[in-house]
Amino acid sequence: MNCLICGAQAQRMKTEEDCVELQCPQCGHYRVTGDLFAHMKPRGQSFDIVKAREWLAAKRTGAEKAPMIGCPDSGLIGS
Repeated sequence: MNCLICGAQAQRMKTEEDCVELQCPQCGHYRVTGDLFAHMKPRGQSFDIVKAREWLAAKRTGAEKAPMIGCPDSGLIGS
């Protein structure tokens, strides 16, 4: 699967959660809620690279290593 941020080849991780969990060599480990992924996929949308990477970096300063991007974060979607 391709990274939803930069488009590079990313590894999709197995998860029991309702989300898509990816490990990208460029963007790192992150998750996207199932609802947001379902909204983005049919539209061919991806995240804005700069905004999403900054958001992930800010979220990774805590204990969470794979931040979850959800519908409240839809402003990270590029045009």
